[in-house]
Amino acid sequence: MVPLKNRSNLISLVDLLMDDQFHTGSVLAMKLGITKTAVWKMIQQLKGYGVQLEAIKGKGYRLIQPLQLLDIDRIKTFLTAQQAIIENIIILTSVDSTNTYLKNQLAQQRLPLSICLTEQQTAGRGRLGRSWFSPFGANIYLSLSWKSQQAISELNGLSLIIGVAVIKALKEFGLSEGIGIKWPNDIYYQDQKLAGILVEIVAERHSGTQVIIGIGMNVNMLHQQQAPIDKAWTSIEHMTQQYQDRNILVGILLKAIIAELENIQQQHSPAASLAEWKKYDVLYEKAITLSHHGKELSGIGKGINEQGHLLLLMADGALLPCSSGETSIKQFSI
Repeated sequence: MVPLKNRSNLISLVDLLMDDQFHTGSVLAMKLGITKTAVWKMIQQLKGYGVQLEAIKGKGYRLIQPLQLLDIDRIKTFLTAQQAIIENIIILTSVDSTNTYLKNQLAQQRLPLSICLTEQQTAGRGRLGRSWFSPFGANIYLSLSWKSQQAISELNGLSLIIGVAVIKALKEFGLSEGIGIKWPNDIYYQDQKLAGILVEIVAERHSGTQVIIGIGMNVNMLHQQQAPIDKAWTSIEHMTQQYQDRNILVGILLKAIIAELENIQQQHSPAASLAEWKKYDVLYEKAITLSHHGKELSGIGKGINEQGHLLLLMADGALLPCSSGETSIKQFSI
């Protein structure tokens, strides 16, 4: 994990460089109230993370591509109704995995809700152990640790409910046309993956359940960056043709997710969320192929049941429920 030392200076430096102009080390040092050496060290730190900077002697530094770092002050403007939660948000510069960080670092604190964000993941994970490509400062790498009073059996379909929260957040952000959910919890835009959700649930010894919710969302990643991803993907910048401030989307995402978790904690029925999930089901009535216990299964997607299991209509007319723990979708057509 990279510590947070001088992170506020790093944010301010990047903000100064966002105007597409050259700035000398002396001017940057004066504006930031630090030494030229400190500026140089931060420039080298950014270069080490893969940020594209141009440096010309006598002219100074400038960003080749736009970059805005995560900033708690910008994020918290969206969480006025959840003021207490703001104190439980940590933003890292780089970490192996936000899910792993919360499990290892914050589990001892026993907070009802903790949130970890990072600019870069070095070992981000998706479903079924897949890696998640995580370039510095481009996307959202977000995890929430939530202590629920419900037993594991009462949290069926949680990942689907979080998928609905992500859809709601994207709609509030201004994106809705062409967005859907590929079971169980991948967010798609026009057949291309936009975001993924990883939910890990652990029963605690005495009571309740510890839930880690991880979300990876492609925001400002572009195809010319040659991302090593073997499936079709997109990003919000590609969708909108405009660079996006991730702080806005993070704030909206957290607000939507926390609202869903509060509903669950108050023991409200998840039926409404599951019904809304069905509206965004990109597999419904489509011919799909799944890998099930090492065997290939083909059928027609028929939505989900009350447990959140995918219903697959087989050739013999049988309706086969497939749980997320047993099934992975290998291909589908829309």
